[in-house]
Amino acid sequence: MEFAVFVDEGEGFKEWEYDRLLTNSYPDSLVYDEFYHFTDQIGIRFGNGDFGKIPTLGAAIRVEAVLTEGDTILLEKQSLWPVEEIKDSMNQTAQAQIIVSETVQNGEAQEETEEMRRNLHYAPVYNERLVWDNDYRYFLHRRYPDVVFVKAWGEEEAEKMWGYSVDHINRIWLCAYSPERDIKADAMAAIAEIPMMCRNFQWHDPEHLEFQVVLTGKVRDDCILSEVLTDIRNGLNEAYGKASETRRDTVYLNEVYDIIQATGYFAKDTGAWFNVELRGRHTAEYIYQMVSIDMAGSTFDITYLR
Repeated sequence: MEFAVFVDEGEGFKEWEYDRLLTNSYPDSLVYDEFYHFTDQIGIRFGNGDFGKIPTLGAAIRVEAVLTEGDTILLEKQSLWPVEEIKDSMNQTAQAQIIVSETVQNGEAQEETEEMRRNLHYAPVYNERLVWDNDYRYFLHRRYPDVVFVKAWGEEEAEKMWGYSVDHINRIWLCAYSPERDIKADAMAAIAEIPMMCRNFQWHDPEHLEFQVVLTGKVRDDCILSEVLTDIRNGLNEAYGKASETRRDTVYLNEVYDIIQATGYFAKDTGAWFNVELRGRHTAEYIYQMVSIDMAGSTFDITYLR
């Protein structure tokens, strides 16, 4: 089965593109994803505003589905008939004869029974990456707005980290962090209220990884150094502090440069410049690791141009 999705946000229907798991999308990307439910239903999932655009309130959505008959063979010289009348330039019914010129084989055979059983066993909990961690993040953040870090994973991810174990089967691990309080008890109680077939949730404490920034630079003498340092620290804290909601699992040096450049103190035509070095652990190796900036251990050496 194939889908075509069209969304009308007031300017007529526009086709949105399929983006598997929404992994290559931006907040304004017109994309959707497909997911499969264990009741043999297929759904369409739109973005969350970070990965893929959220359709505007009141938008009309049209989904066109094409269902094939699976593995199909058209034999040479076989006659075909159009599903609708073919009109000529005078809007008259045209006389058309359609014959297959050479044998054509396409489509895929129906999924075998044993494969269906295996897939259905995992379907309630998994969706290719085994669990949609963004679903848990949305749920917990809506219930507890102070939560800034949520990760959830299932059997496959657990085996990658810890090796094979029968204890991993049908288990979901949940890891969350709030800079304001210990969120474990509330998070587990909230998740237990969700009506799901799999109730085997297990908490995992987040592991905090810290990195340091070593910055040197020069600014114009009409800048106030204390304000420059404050703006730089605020920008880095917003992106990488423990209270940041925009953190990522890997800190990229070019993004750190962009944050500092955005303060406006280092315009190219002023002669101002800076250099940044990252130290410490700035890449998460495991899903439960939370990367944050160690501001106390970072150094900022900003002086005036001479």
